[in-house]
Amino acid sequence: MVHRAELLHAQHFSDYYHRLSPTASLAEYVDHFWLLKSYQALGDAVSESHFPRLAAEWVFVQEASVGVLAGRLDTFSAVYRPPLRRLTPFVYGSHTVAFGVRFQPGVFPDIQGVPEALKAKIQQVLRACEPANAALCLGQLQNLMLPVLATHGVPEGDTRDTVQLCQQALWAFREPEATVASVCQDLGVTPRTLRRYFQGLWGLSPKAAQRQVRLREALQYRWVQCSHTRGELTPYYSDNAHFYKSFQQICQVSLQQFLQRHA
Repeated sequence: MVHRAELLHAQHFSDYYHRLSPTASLAEYVDHFWLLKSYQALGDAVSESHFPRLAAEWVFVQEASVGVLAGRLDTFSAVYRPPLRRLTPFVYGSHTVAFGVRFQPGVFPDIQGVPEALKAKIQQVLRACEPANAALCLGQLQNLMLPVLATHGVPEGDTRDTVQLCQQALWAFREPEATVASVCQDLGVTPRTLRRYFQGLWGLSPKAAQRQVRLREALQYRWVQCSHTRGELTPYYSDNAHFYKSFQQICQVSLQQFLQRHA
């Protein structure tokens, strides 16, 4: 089995995934659509390690097992993935094709609302998808999802306001000098209120969510922009020890253990 990690192996995910931004009407609650083109070129299953994140997603997986005696056996599944609380592996076989809808943080549509007829159409597109026509397939899948997503957006009223405020807080947490208190002051809410909102959406305190947001930003800078594992530290961490402690606290595995498997 091949082991690859989000952010650390940016080129791998760029090669085997195709991504598409949502239409303007969906951008408030959909972050992006993605398509795994399959790992046939690698000839082996891949274990993908994804870092903690606050966004949920719908994932539609078309798997094919090819054997001399059994021929081609297809299985299809539609699953809801909640926000990730720790470093999480997802294993895809070499003949697996997958389609996903990544939602904006704080948006949790029920996948039970996806009609069976729509799932059948998604499966049909995935079965016909090849790496060479991945962009076309993803465009077709996005169009198929438009009607159901139009009815699964952010709720109206107070809930919508709460989600938007929490999203604004998450964005503000990226600023190195931002604190929970300063963000609350800028947003016009008390720390107690923001904590109640965050607990209601994610079961996390604003401080814990801030640590997760900043770790992803730091890893993005350290591994993607700098293109190697020894990139400069971002302003979020005072020294390497601070960074290592935060990594283990959030991912629930030490950086050394992680790199032993993935680097």
